[in-house]
Amino acid sequence: MSMLNMSDEQLVNLLKKGDESALQSIMLKYWEGMYKMAAHTLENSLSCEDIVQEIFIQIWNNRSNLKLRHSLKAYLFASTRYAIYREVRKDLRQKEEYKLQDISFVEYYNPQKNLEYNELIIHIEKTVESLPEQCQRIYRLSREEQLSHKEIASILKISTKTVENQITIALKKIKKAIKRNTLSISLFIISLFV
Repeated sequence: MSMLNMSDEQLVNLLKKGDESALQSIMLKYWEGMYKMAAHTLENSLSCEDIVQEIFIQIWNNRSNLKLRHSLKAYLFASTRYAIYREVRKDLRQKEEYKLQDISFVEYYNPQKNLEYNELIIHIEKTVESLPEQCQRIYRLSREEQLSHKEIASILKISTKTVENQITIALKKIKKAIKRNTLSISLFIISLFV
C-alpha cells in the first residue's frame, strides 16, 4: 500500500518504528495547514517555518514515546497553536526588554503587563470551559482540531447550521471576555484564539 493512501494511525505506527518516509508523508499532508495557521498570527514567515519544522523535529526525536490522546491532526494543530502562543509571548517580552533599555520609553512600561497577559490567557480558557457542553465541544473541534463545520456536523450528527450557530455563540462570549480587558495585546489574543 502506498503511504499516500495510509491512514494517520498507520503512519504513526510506522513513525514509531523509525520509518522516515512516514514522517515525510505526515509532513506532506499537514505542513501547509500548520504554516497557514502560524502565518495567520505571526508576520515573520521564517518564524512560521521554524515553528512547523521544530514540531516535526520534536515528533521525530520523541517518536518512540509519542502518545496521541486524539487524532494526529488535532495533535499537530494544537502543537502549532501552543508554539504560536509561545512565540507571541516571546516577542512581547523582547519588546518590553527593549523599552526598558531605551529611557524614552520607560514612562510607558507597565511591569504588570506580563502578569495580566497570562491572566487573560487563563480567563479565555475559563470562558471556553464555562460554555455549555455541546458549544464547548464544537468550539474545540473547530479551533483546536481544525475540523470544518461539515466534519463537526458529521461527528456530532447535527446540522452544519447548528455548528455555525454554536461557534458564533462561543466567539461572542470569548470576544466579550477579551473586551473587558484593556491590554494593548488584546489584538494578539483575538487573532490567536479566534
